[in-house]
Amino acid sequence: MAMEKPPVDNVSLYDQPEFFYQAMLDDIAAAKQYIYLEIYKFGYDSNGMQFRDLLALKSAEGVQVKLLLDSWGTPPNPVFFEGITSTGGEVRYFKKIRFFIDFFTKNHRRNHRKLLIIDDRITYLGSANITAYSMQWRELMLRLEGPISLLFKKSFLESYKIFKKYIFNKFAYKRTIHYKGFEIVQDLPSIYRQQVKKRYEILIKKARNEIVIESPYFIPGFKLRRNMMLAARRGVKIHVIMPLHSDVRIVDYLRDKYLGFYYNNNINIHYYKPGNLH
Repeated sequence: MAMEKPPVDNVSLYDQPEFFYQAMLDDIAAAKQYIYLEIYKFGYDSNGMQFRDLLALKSAEGVQVKLLLDSWGTPPNPVFFEGITSTGGEVRYFKKIRFFIDFFTKNHRRNHRKLLIIDDRITYLGSANITAYSMQWRELMLRLEGPISLLFKKSFLESYKIFKKYIFNKFAYKRTIHYKGFEIVQDLPSIYRQQVKKRYEILIKKARNEIVIESPYFIPGFKLRRNMMLAARRGVKIHVIMPLHSDVRIVDYLRDKYLGFYYNNNINIHYYKPGNLH
């Protein structure tokens, strides 16, 4: 009797951009069928050009190339990607900036995912954009190899299909995917249904020993703060790791308003000092 294939054959974890960028480039170079990239910020710089040129080469070889870029993080620049689109590749921008009465609220519902899927076998996901200025940041990227890539492919294609949609039903949401012990929590840009945040709240409520949170922009809402406070009161050790100075200084100012709350509730704050922790 044949054994069922595991969802993941190999796992690699990276925290230094020079290493995971090279691994991504190597996997792109070896692609035979398709390359799907969904990312918030694709830099119009040396790193971006290196990825763009390789993607253009693969598109010219007949590999299907699809890019989904966020139009806030990556302002549209069709000329930059001409080498890809002229050979049959596709570049889409998620929700191009438009002028509304509530300009910031509607335009700030963004696609912040970072996904690279190749040939139904390889998936990269994590914190990193493709930019030269973040080469010295501390990131976290996960490379998965195995059948689980088919689920990320499906999720990518769903996002790719709705790239121009501005108004979402406030009750709409993407279902969490459960697959052989893995849980893929998905979100749509919405202030009404936030699946990831709800999952965090549940996990914090269930915690019994320790919680470690690492985030560059840690400004938790009321429910998360309350659940952290209650967890600390029942003896759970809580550690929050954040950069001393992030790349968004207004966020640093806003997060520091809650330092007294953390101190009074025995929630430990740790600052990462060498650079930006993303």
